[in-house]
Amino acid sequence: MADGIAIGRTLIADADYCNKVLTGKEEDIRPCLGCHMGCLARIFAGKPMGCAVNAAALRECQMELTPALVRKNVLVVGGGVGGMEAARVAKLRGHNVTLIEKAGKLGGNMLPAGSPEFKTDDRKLVAWYEHTLKNLDVDIRLNTEATAQMIAESDADVVMIAAGSTPIVPEIPGSRLEKSIDCVEALLGKKEIGQNVVIVGGGLVGCELALHLKKQGKEITIVEALPQILSAGVPIPVPNAMMLKDLLKRDEITIRTECRIEEVNETGAVISGKDGKETLQADTVVFAIGFRADKLLYRETASCGKLVYELGDGKKVANIMSAVWDAYEIARYI
Repeated sequence: MADGIAIGRTLIADADYCNKVLTGKEEDIRPCLGCHMGCLARIFAGKPMGCAVNAAALRECQMELTPALVRKNVLVVGGGVGGMEAARVAKLRGHNVTLIEKAGKLGGNMLPAGSPEFKTDDRKLVAWYEHTLKNLDVDIRLNTEATAQMIAESDADVVMIAAGSTPIVPEIPGSRLEKSIDCVEALLGKKEIGQNVVIVGGGLVGCELALHLKKQGKEITIVEALPQILSAGVPIPVPNAMMLKDLLKRDEITIRTECRIEEVNETGAVISGKDGKETLQADTVVFAIGFRADKLLYRETASCGKLVYELGDGKKVANIMSAVWDAYEIARYI
């Protein structure tokens, strides 16, 4: 029993949360990720508060969706967060929308990102998009890889390319050995991972992967080139960074900062730092040093005679908020 219930960030992600619970429509609730990117991080930066998964939050009047004046055929390429948001918004505005995805499931890089047990909300977001797009009757075609010719020959008036990004693996000796894998392969369990693991890269992906593998009983060492972990790329909100660092300390995960990977060999990972070179014993070396935007398809289709937009990580590698806001902004104007 309760006399009152206080709900915070959840109502920023979905202002209709309470009504959806009351009417038994829990599947329609857009989940808060607890990422703090749109709310606390923007407040700390002196910017108006928003929400990573709800681009219109706290600016509903300025970002209101209006019916399209001309109904168009819209082709969305890529079923990651950016592509799914673009398809959702375009369909809400009355366009005919087709979403094609080369994999057998929607989600893109949210699938590996949501694979750790503690990333429940990421999985909920993918499920919400799947449910929402199905209810909107978006034409979703899985296991379909787009080509420039296919796009040129389609009846699409507008094409939105959300090709996503792929993990970066450095060209160093041993980076193609069987024991060298990228972070997506590790998160999705595509390759067997040994007991002693060296994770190259102490950013958000590397640190979350370390916690994920530690829960499986692995011995983990993180190697980071910068003086501190979680300091490269898009800034991570303070609460999230504090929690991650506390969890890494709790789980006794070894962190080697100001060290660079030089080579992967049969023994493990050769790193160099202030004290020179040394070899860390490793059965598996995982590279989590960032992602590279996949721009090939956009470049091939940019001059195909159709109106083509590039969005999400394929445009610029960033985070969920960037992909959602970018997709919403483009789709609300076509």
